[in-house]
Amino acid sequence: VAVVHSDRETGILALEEDLLAVGARLSSTQGRDPQANGLAEQTVGQLCRMARAALAGYSDAVAAALWQRGMVWAAQRRVDHQLPPLGARFLARHPPRMVLGKLAGRTSEAIFLHGSPGTPGSACVGLLNSDAVECLIDRRTVRAPHEPDVSQSRP
Repeated sequence: VAVVHSDRETGILALEEDLLAVGARLSSTQGRDPQANGLAEQTVGQLCRMARAALAGYSDAVAAALWQRGMVWAAQRRVDHQLPPLGARFLARHPPRMVLGKLAGRTSEAIFLHGSPGTPGSACVGLLNSDAVECLIDRRTVRAPHEPDVSQSRP
């Protein structure tokens, strides 16, 4: 990145010295003029629409809690069209320090939130407990849940 272009947002302006230290230049608009940086405004609007559509099936409280995750998912989805949909159900391994009984399953049902920014190739998932998101974790091992084959069930 050679140039960072923004409006006059104070958080970005405060980073000017850091940007110069890594060889990037900061340019800014006049401020308070959305048309001056129309491409950025259009992109943010598109990400908001994608996140809103992905969260439409959730209650207002859940959608509000997952809004930030939905925006990350939308940005990643623009780059990688093979990314699973937000909220896709998976099986994820239990956290390693969780005490499990001998006959307990080794996976929990989870929903896909977005690709993990910290660990390439892994996913940020929300573990489910009766349709409520219990905790957010990064997992490398996620599998699509298999439906039981009822044709081979035993009497």
